Amino acid sequence: MVEIGSGATRGIKDIVLTRYACYLIAQNGDSSKEQISFAQTYFAIQTRKEELIEQRLELETRLEANRKLNLAIEKCYRNKAFENDEERLEYLFGLYEEMVEEEK
Repeated sequence: MVEIGSGATRGIKDIVLTRYACYLIAQNGDSSKEQISFAQTYFAIQTRKEELIEQRLELETRLEANRKLNLAIEKCYRNKAFENDEERLEYLFGLYEEMVEEEK
């Protein structure tokens, strides 16, 4: 029920807005009003959260691609995977030293 000018009340219909419609109303509303200011802050926070989630997923995707690439490269050199980066470097430098010796 909503109070009208004469002091009487009148029923109004509830409406349902999409999230995007709420966003548009908030972004185009008067930010001096508490509800609009709250909505603008809410949508700003939610947008930032989504950005952070996307960044995290992209990072995880890159890390997984890097891991697969490292495994593929390791298989080119030997059948057994390296235990760590130090072992990988030692092995690759050993191959390099052999190559340099052969060229002499």
